[in-house]
Amino acid sequence: MLSEKIKKSVRVSLCVAMFVGTGIWTSGETFAQDQIRREAAMEGKQTLAVGPVKVTAALRARVAREGKASQLEEIAAAMDGQLIDRLQNTRKFTLIAGSQLKELLPWQDWDGASGNVNIADPRAARAFQLAGCKFLAITEISGFTDLGEALEGEGGAVLARRRTIEAVAVVQIYDTTTGILLESGNAKVKIFDKDAAGAEIQADGNFLDKMLADVSFKLATQLTGRVLDVAFPARVVARTDDIITINRGDGTGIAKGQAWDVYALGKVIKDPDTDEIIGSERVKVGEARVIEVEPRMSRAKLTLDNGVSDGMVLRENPDAGLQTTN
Repeated sequence: MLSEKIKKSVRVSLCVAMFVGTGIWTSGETFAQDQIRREAAMEGKQTLAVGPVKVTAALRARVAREGKASQLEEIAAAMDGQLIDRLQNTRKFTLIAGSQLKELLPWQDWDGASGNVNIADPRAARAFQLAGCKFLAITEISGFTDLGEALEGEGGAVLARRRTIEAVAVVQIYDTTTGILLESGNAKVKIFDKDAAGAEIQADGNFLDKMLADVSFKLATQLTGRVLDVAFPARVVARTDDIITINRGDGTGIAKGQAWDVYALGKVIKDPDTDEIIGSERVKVGEARVIEVEPRMSRAKLTLDNGVSDGMVLRENPDAGLQTTN
C-alpha cells in the first residue's frame, strides 16, 4: 500500500506540459495569457492540470428524475478520454499523467518498495517524482437534454420521429498557487438523428450510443479550443500573397471552409476598478477562409485584406457559415 504521505502529495488530475510559444507577450493579451507566459518565461515549460469531468449536482438530480442518468454519465465518462485525446492532438501540450493516475501510482510502489525491481535501473519508476501543475482546468457539464418528438399525421399516424440531444459544459482555468480564476469559457452542442436519406428517425441502441459519443467529441473539441484561446490565441504566423498560415492545426477545432476574422491589436484595456488587463482594442483588418488543415498549422485564403500581417490575432466567425474552398 502507498504511504499516506504519497497519497496526500499527489493531485489526481491530468497534467500536460504547455510548450512556450515562439511569440512574446503583447499588449493584446489578456491577464490569463500574460500570467501563463510570464510564468513560462521564468520557470520553463508550464503545466496545465485537467481534472475529471464533473456534473453539477442540480443537473444530476434532474436527469435522475427523468430516468436519463445513464446517458449523461456516458457523455461525462467519454469526455475524460476525449479531452486527453484533443489536448494531445493540439501538439501544444505534452501528456504527463491523467485520470489513469490511480493506475500509475501502484507501479511506483511496485518498482520502488516491493523489492522485486532493481532500483538502480534508471528505467524503474520512482515515487515523489510526479510533475507539478501550475494551472488547473476544471470542466463541468451544466446542461443536458434528451428529447424525443413525433410528427403525427391524419388519424394520429406517426409520420416521422426525431431525437435531439443537447449538452453544455464549462471550463474554468485557475492558477493553482494563488487560486485566482484566470479565464472561463463554455461549449454547447446540439445534435439530432437522421437516416441516410435525410428522414428523421428515433435513436435507439447503437445509434443512441453514436449520438452520445458525437456530443462528447464535439464538447471536448470546443473546450480544447477555449483552453488554447487562453494560452495560445490563434495568430497569423506567415503570409505569402493572399495565403496566411495560422498556428492552429488538426484537433483544435479549426476546419476547412471555416471563416476567420483577422484583427490588429491596439491600446491595452484595463478594468478601472481592479487595474487588471482585460484585453485590448481590436480593429478588424481582414477575413479569411481555411483551405488546408495540417497537424500543427493551417492555411487560409484572404477574402478581405486591409493590411493583414504576421502576429495578428484571428477569431472564428461562425455566423459566416462553412464553405468549401478551392
